[in-house]
Amino acid sequence: MGKRSYQGSFLNKKWFVVLVAILIALLLFFIATGKAENKQMSIEEATGEDIGTITKIIFRDGRGMNQPFTLEEAGKIDVFVKKLSSYVVKKEQEHEPSVGWLQAADFYEGKKKLMTITFTDPLTINESYYEIIKGQLQPDEIEQFIQAANPNWKKK
Repeated sequence: MGKRSYQGSFLNKKWFVVLVAILIALLLFFIATGKAENKQMSIEEATGEDIGTITKIIFRDGRGMNQPFTLEEAGKIDVFVKKLSSYVVKKEQEHEPSVGWLQAADFYEGKKKLMTITFTDPLTINESYYEIIKGQLQPDEIEQFIQAANPNWKKK
C-alpha cells in the first residue's frame, strides 16, 4: 500500500510539472502575439504593400463637396507618398467606428488597388484602425495638397 501512494504522488508531481509547463508556454505565446499586434510600424508594414510603387491616387471628399479626384502625375504622387511614409502607426485592438471623415484616398499600382486610407484620427487603413504615433498629416495640409494638384477642388 505504501508503494502505491508513493507512485501516485510521483505521477501527480509529474502531471503538475507538465501542466505548469503548458501554462507557461501558453502565457509566453499570448505575450508574444500581443506584443506583435501592438508594435509600432510604418504604413508599408501595416499594409504589406510597397508604397514606392504607387502610380495612381484617387482622393475622395467625405463632405460631399467634391467629386473624386484621380492623381496620376508621378512627381506629385512621390511628394504625397513621402509624407505618407513618415507615418508611424500602431494597430488598435478595439475601436468604435468613426463617424464622418474629410478625406480618404485609394492607392493603386497600375490597375491593382493596394490600399485605402481614411485620414481620421485614428487612421483607418483598409478598414482597420491605427493609432497615429508619428507623422500626422493635418486635414488642411491634405486639402492644400489636393487643391494644388486640382485647382477645382473646393475647400471647406
